[in-house]
Amino acid sequence: ETFFNTPAVKLVHENGKVTGVIAKDENGKYIQFNASKGVILATGDYMNNEAMVKRWCPDVDGFDKKQYQKTGDGHIMAIDAGAKMENLGHTKMMHDFDSGLMYEEPFLYVNMEGKRFCNESGPYDYMLHSTVMQPGHTYCDIFDSDYVEQVKQMNEVGCCRLYPFDNGSPSNMSINLMPKMFFDPLLEKGYLQKADTPEELAQKLNIPVDNFVETFNRYNQMAENGKDEDYNKEPYRLMPLKTPPYYGIRTGAWFLATLDGVRIDTNMHPFREDGSEIEGLYMAGDCSGGFFSTSYPNLFTGLACGRTMVEGRRAGMLAATGQA
Repeated sequence: ETFFNTPAVKLVHENGKVTGVIAKDENGKYIQFNASKGVILATGDYMNNEAMVKRWCPDVDGFDKKQYQKTGDGHIMAIDAGAKMENLGHTKMMHDFDSGLMYEEPFLYVNMEGKRFCNESGPYDYMLHSTVMQPGHTYCDIFDSDYVEQVKQMNEVGCCRLYPFDNGSPSNMSINLMPKMFFDPLLEKGYLQKADTPEELAQKLNIPVDNFVETFNRYNQMAENGKDEDYNKEPYRLMPLKTPPYYGIRTGAWFLATLDGVRIDTNMHPFREDGSEIEGLYMAGDCSGGFFSTSYPNLFTGLACGRTMVEGRRAGMLAATGQA
């Protein structure tokens, strides 16, 4: 039987073993669910619990958040049952393309002084560290009207993949959806700017015209020569911007998730300060810890999702069969 709108509030534990969970339905009634085989916590992260963020992941306190429903309930219940939380310096996932998937593509990035500041092809965490050090902790992504072919040549992976893979696997989203879903609404609201010349684009983005035009021309010249002399971007991703109208959008870091939590062993059991496991309790996904270290590396795709799927499957199998 499945219960919706019935959040868990407390684990039932006796003599060191978890035997059930107490939940609260939408009418305010408390229900105790007794668990003969085990309780699995797969409650996600704690990014919307301000006190937990300040305690365990203080470096992202104050950042804008992408999602608002994750409050660390599973962590709190497990700690109440005696579980040990991961050490300080929790891993967090930060993204910089939440205004639209295409704006993560490695086009030309300039800071608010109109100057290029990084290899745009770096992983998320590298990019965001570079961004935080820029004036206003933000930057502008610049591209032209040839973006359809350029995005295809860039051959991105992960969330911002906009073309099917060579083996036929679908992308996260089609590039054909970009105008209707992102360009038109953001142009109307004034977030995305469009101009026929680099000078006009710089004015609309409120960045120094002379600096930007110099940066723009140097970038195009290096792209024509096939060598990035400033930041060594891969030649196949270094393409000149020569097809007006030109586009620019300001973007920055958004807080997407925390990725650490309660320490677990290889049987998905959380364990106590003394190393003993908590029998009858399993944890999977972002409420568990011990997988990442400080930063989320997106050097290959599916890492966060794959971790959660494997842990969840293993927890389910072990709980159902009683093997561990």
